[in-house]
Amino acid sequence: MSPLARKNSTSPTFHCSPVAPEREAAAELVLAGVQAWLTGPVEPMQVAAALPLALARFAHEQARDRSLADALARLDERKWVDRAK
Repeated sequence: MSPLARKNSTSPTFHCSPVAPEREAAAELVLAGVQAWLTGPVEPMQVAAALPLALARFAHEQARDRSLADALARLDERKWVDRAK
């Protein structure tokens, strides 16, 4: 697995590079949980502008992951109840 793959992170992930990622690399970055990619010489104002969106995207992903985990737990519990009947 790629060193970028740290999806279970507790904070948003930014990557800065002089060039935009290629399509395959972009897909890998998304799977790794990257919320923002800044290209070229990065100025503080660019980071400040990208930060609110990255934080909102991160919070949304965290909420979705919690919701999925809850749904899977309820489904598993329901399976056990049905087996007990």
